[in-house]
Amino acid sequence: MQFKIVALAFTALTGFVHAQQLSAETLAGAINFIADTSQETSDLVRQITPFNPVAFVNAVPRVVNNFKALANTVASNALKLKGIEVEEPFSADGQAQVFDAFVNLVRVYKNLFDVLFPRSKIISSVGFGPSIAGALRFLEAGVDTFALGIIRFIPNHSEVATKGQMGLRQLFGAALDRF
Repeated sequence: MQFKIVALAFTALTGFVHAQQLSAETLAGAINFIADTSQETSDLVRQITPFNPVAFVNAVPRVVNNFKALANTVASNALKLKGIEVEEPFSADGQAQVFDAFVNLVRVYKNLFDVLFPRSKIISSVGFGPSIAGALRFLEAGVDTFALGIIRFIPNHSEVATKGQMGLRQLFGAALDRF
C-alpha cells in the first residue's frame, strides 16, 4: 500500500512540476487522493477495538504504515508545490474546485482524529503510541506546508482556507498530545 500511495501521488503531480504549470484539476486531484487515502486510514482505525484482538493486531501496524506513507506523499507534494511560482491565480471555478477539495481534506482529517482519539490509550498501551506519534509529526509538517502551498493558489478563498489550515494545526497538536 505504501509504495502504491507514493507512486500514484508522484504520477499525479509529475506533469505539472516539469511544465512548471499547474491546473486546478491536477491540484484538486492530488488533494482528493490524499483525502481518499486518509479516509482509508480512518476506516482502518475503526477496526482497532479491544473486543476483536485479531483485527486489532492487524489494524494497528497498517495504520502506522498508512500514516508514514501519507506523510511521505504529503511531504513530496508540498515540496513540488513550493517550487511553483503563482504567476496567475486559477479561474474562479478552478479556485472553487481546489477549495472544495481542501475543505474535504480538512473534514476527512477531523473525522480521522475523531475516530483515532478514543483509541489512543489502547494503541499506546500496546506500544504503538511512539510509532504513531512519529508518523503524525512528519505528517503534520507536510500537511501544514501543503496547506500553505494550496492557499497560494486560491486567493478568493484564502481567508476561509487559512482557518482550515489552522484547524488542521490544532487537530494535529491535539493528536500529538494524546500519543
